[in-house]
Amino acid sequence: MPNVNAMIGKGAAAVCGNEFASKEQVSYVQNMFQSLGMAWILPEKDFSNFTALAGSSPAYAYLFIDSIARAGVKMDFQKI
Repeated sequence: MPNVNAMIGKGAAAVCGNEFASKEQVSYVQNMFQSLGMAWILPEKDFSNFTALAGSSPAYAYLFIDSIARAGVKMDFQKI
């Protein structure tokens, strides 16, 4: 699942194939996603966990850091 990190080439993606996809096709898709960062071939059963870790976590981390920065500005710390 590409995310905001993909904009700077640090994204994380997972791909999987099925009985209709050849190994070459799955590898092609993996290589395509690697142009956005890292990409793994995972079983479909692991996609929900991967999405939580790699897809959602960066956005939550950003919100946390942004909240700390805003609090610092409210306490009159100079924004750099």
